Formats: sequence, C-alpha cells, structure tokens
Amino acid sequence: MSTAKKTHTTPADQEKLQAIVAVKGVKNELKKLFRESPTVGLDEKTRRELEGDGDLPPLPFPITSPELRGPSEKITAAIIGAGAAGLFTGMIFDYLRRKAALDVSYEIIEAARENRVGGRLYTHHFGSADRLDYYDVGAMRFPDNPVMSRVFKLFNRLRMERTEDIAAAQNGMLIPYYMQNDAGDEPWRFNSITEWGNLQGIQVQARHAGPFNLNTDGKIDVRLLNFTPDVVMNEAIHNIREALKREDDQGWQLLMHYDSMSTRDFLRRVYQSHVRRLDIPPPPYNFETIEWMETFNGGTSWYDQAHSETVLESLDFHYDDNTSWWCVRGSSQIIAKRMQEALEISPRWTLNTSIQKIKKQKETKTYSGVFSSVPLGCPQRMETKDANLNYGTKQAIRSLGYGESANVGMTFERAWWIHDLGEHNITMGGLGHSDLMIRTCVYPSYNYNLGRNEPAALLCSYTWQQDAQRISSLIHGDKAKEEDLKEQIVRDLACLHSTTPDSEENLYNLIKRLYVDHHAFDWGHDPNAMGSFAFFRPQQFSSMWPHIIQPSGDLVIIGEAASPRHAWVVGALDSAVHGVHDWLVANQNAIPHASEAISVLRTEEAGEDNPFVGLPSFMSSNLAEWHAQRTSPESFSRNQIKHILLY
Repeated sequence: MSTAKKTHTTPADQEKLQAIVAVKGVKNELKKLFRESPTVGLDEKTRRELEGDGDLPPLPFPITSPELRGPSEKITAAIIGAGAAGLFTGMIFDYLRRKAALDVSYEIIEAARENRVGGRLYTHHFGSADRLDYYDVGAMRFPDNPVMSRVFKLFNRLRMERTEDIAAAQNGMLIPYYMQNDAGDEPWRFNSITEWGNLQGIQVQARHAGPFNLNTDGKIDVRLLNFTPDVVMNEAIHNIREALKREDDQGWQLLMHYDSMSTRDFLRRVYQSHVRRLDIPPPPYNFETIEWMETFNGGTSWYDQAHSETVLESLDFHYDDNTSWWCVRGSSQIIAKRMQEALEISPRWTLNTSIQKIKKQKETKTYSGVFSSVPLGCPQRMETKDANLNYGTKQAIRSLGYGESANVGMTFERAWWIHDLGEHNITMGGLGHSDLMIRTCVYPSYNYNLGRNEPAALLCSYTWQQDAQRISSLIHGDKAKEEDLKEQIVRDLACLHSTTPDSEENLYNLIKRLYVDHHAFDWGHDPNAMGSFAFFRPQQFSSMWPHIIQPSGDLVIIGEAASPRHAWVVGALDSAVHGVHDWLVANQNAIPHASEAISVLRTEEAGEDNPFVGLPSFMSSNLAEWHAQRTSPESFSRNQIKHILLY
C-alpha cells in the first residue's frame, strides 16, 4: 500500500459515505427481491419509498416471528469463532443482560488452541511476553477518528490507557504508531536502486527522469513522474469520491457503474472529460503507467480487485493530518485476551473444536441462534445443506473475494536498523518499500528506543496478493526446511537498506550474524482463516455483500466481511452489533425482553464510552425488519433452530 500522507476526506464524510453505500446496496437488493415476489402485496406508498433515495420505509406488515418461549426453555446462542467479532458478541449479550434483563446465554466454539484466541488478533512472541521481542501477525495499528470510535470505546472499556511515553508504557497500553520514520527518511528499493527519503521528495529531486530508471522507454508520461503514484490515483478517482460525498443517488450510481470493473480496467479504459488539475494527465493510461502505479500503491495484482473497493479504500485511509495512530504495547492479541477476561457469565468454551455440520432440527433444539464469526472460507468446511441458507448467502460464502497476506518476522541480537545504518538509522518506526520479494518491511513503533545490547524483532516482510503467494511457497512451518526463506529475507533486507554493492555485502554479513530466530505465517494456508481479509472482486459489492449481512433465519454471519470496513477490527465489532440486533428483531416475540434489548442497542448514549450501543452506519432503523421478513409473511421460516455437531 502507498504510504504517502492522505488528506482529503474528513472522518465525518467517510461515516456518511459508509451509510449511503451500505443502505443503498441493501435497498437495491430489497427492491429487486420484492419485484420478483409479487405475492408480497406491498402498498403503493411503500413501493414508491423503496424506489426513492431515502431510508428504507417501515415494514408495512407485522413481523411474523416465533411465539414467546416458555420460562423453562433456556435460550442459548452458539458463537462460532473466538476472534474479535465472536468475543464482542458475547460481551454484547452480557451487557444486554444487565441493561435489559435479556436472559440469553452463549457458548463460544473455537477451533484453535486457547493461546490463539483472538482470530486475526494474533501476535508471535519470540521470547517471554514481558519482552518487546514480538511482532503482530494480524491487526497492528489503529487510527483514532470517528469512524473507528467503537474500537476506542472498547479500549476504554477494557482499561487500555493511552500514553505517549513509550519508555514508561506497560503491556496493554496504547502507544503511538508511526506511519513514517522521523522526517520521512525511509528506504525505497526499486529496479535495483535504493533511495532514502520520502517518495515525493525523491520524485521531485529526480525531476522528469524518475528516480528508479523505470521510464527509459518513455512510455510513462513524464508529467506523472512529478507526483507519487498515490497522488495520481487519488486524482484519477476524484470525481467519484466527490460525487459520493454529495450523498445523492448520482454518486452511488456512479460507483456501482464502475463496480463491474477492476481498477486496472478503470485506469485503462475510462476517459475523463472533466480534468481538475492540468498538471496531472488523467486516464486512460497505458500498461506501463498502470504497472508503475500498482507497484508503489499495493501488492502485485492489487488492481485486479473491484474498482469500487479501491474507491472505498481510498476514502477509508484519507484522513486529515491530525489523525493519530496507535498500537498496543505488548501485542494486539492483548485486546482479545482482555475481551475474553471481560466475559461475565463464564461460558462453556469449546476450544480446539471444528464445526462439522449446521442443520435445522424439528425436534431437538440445541441452540436458539448461531453467530458465525469465522472468515467466509471456513463455512465451506461445514455441512449446511439443512440450515435453510438462501442461495445468495451460499454463493457469497463460496465466491466472495479474500485477499492474500503473508508475514515474516525475525528477531536479532540487536536492532541493527536502529543502531547500524548510520545517518539512515530508523529513529521512530515507519516502512521500507521495495519491489523485492519481501516488498514491505515494517519497523516497529514500540521498540525504537531499545539499546544496542537488547534483542529486537522486525516485521521483515509484509506482503499482499500475488506477492504473498510467492513468498508463501518458501514457508513450510518447519524452520529446518526454511533455510531458503531465511536466506531470501536476509539478502533482501541488505538490498533494501544499502546504496552500494560494498555496503550491501557488509550489511548482509551483519544481519546474518545478528539473526537469532524467525517466524513466518501465511493467512491463506491457515485452516482456521483460509484468507486474510475480505477483498471484493468486480460486481461483488453491489450484488453479493447484501446477502452476507442478511441473516438466514437464526444463522447470522458476522465478522469484518459482514461490514463495509474490511480488514479493520471496527468492522468486526460493527458486524456483531448488527448481527445481534437483527437476530433479536427477528425473534422479538420469542425471546423475553428482546424489545427492551433492541431499544438499548438503538440508543447511543451521549458522552458515554459505550462500544455496545448505536447501530453501525450501514444499518437504518427499518433495515432489520425488512431482513426479518425477507419475502412474504407466509414464507417466513418459523423457529429455525440450528443444531451443531462437533468433532
């Protein structure tokens, strides 16, 4: 990903945009559904409101849900997966028990061992937990802005205090995360040339030639080389971003028009008649220009994703210069451990257990609801033929795009990147950038003050998409068989940080001598993840995502894929609130105090650091009712109880 500072859209704009995109997507799906179901009998007023640009209208008929269950019937929810979404779902039920007397117990079923509770909140420690000799394999940084507010409210609830004094910080505290090294002095290694500095400055200093000799044939317009590829991309999508910010139907229609394209298609084919800046030539661009942009802005094949994903990602990351970033001292997995400790009813943990089958039972009622928080590849391993899933949900489980990501961390006798690079010593954190096999190197923000005699860990390689697939071929899980991987990483690190052959060889020998241990992880080959994060392909946002956030009876899919905020912890938390709310609405006549609990979830308390309340932006006040009533009242699946077989 590009590391240039991004400063256009405000967090408030982004929050509004998420609501527009999500509600319109669901609304369009509902309009399509009800056009195909003439027996529903919608009145003319409701049909007009469905066709309009506003919120979803109220449901025109009462929700048909199961009858109130008897006082002796215990209501228990199964939560599949003990990642952020699964743990937070348990915390929500605990909160609703206190605030609304909702008597719903839960059991959390996790396939991994207990030391891996947290899902993609995963940290590898090379030494003891009290040392800074670790790296975050999953979530590693958190921007503090209104869009991410639920995460920071959770941090407050878990008593994870902030401090800017890294030396005095204790494990579990939030400390600053530096997106760039001090003064932007970072290495950029492309086409066998290493330059130090920030990319914009490097580009300007090289003038029209380009700093890495990537344009010797002159196929990239030299005017573009005055800017970073990130700036060029933002300018290419400026009109779509601005249309979306206006919050009218035009922006949504424009985004969905391009949803059928990949980003590569857009940059290659779309002619822009309106040009905002004359100094940046607009698309269409040729192959060489698109390759230049993708190489610096993301992983190899990054631009094969849906162009709508690129636009939304651009808006997610374009905060103002005042946005502060934070990480968890001691590891991000502490978040999951504290969530686990905060669960109040001591649920029966079923750890190291996989799900084999989910089905509807007519007689045996094992669980009153199932919340599946695992990544979408995992339900394919479960037999769900009797779970009454609609085909759209089945199709989304199989087809929805997931990104590839791989990490290689190493620990050394000392932090050579802090102490042995001379004038280029890394003094704060940041990234190293390259077209080498390691692609991106992440300098930790939590250990830059370590002394020369202290061991230190480095995220040597952080890769996505095809780059992750390539380096993963060297990952075997057995360190004795990973000598090729170790050699590749050490050699690439020396290349990235050196400007001459002699300095490269000297640095290679130093890094090899200081090496102590390594750990490599590929999310695509983890059987409990089967992919890193949701990453939509063309047409999937407009046609597939609405099926994921729509429950199938008492089976509710949660997790970051069930939110517009892919790859963010806040997406997992938002999906849990949405999932519990939808399930309660569908069963409000069957669960005592469900109505009170629904009211609590919908009421955001002013001034309260409460992560459990306030519906996420992709929900509207009437969305859950439409979800519950999916087709006609007559065809509603009554009392659809799920039975889970474990092995």
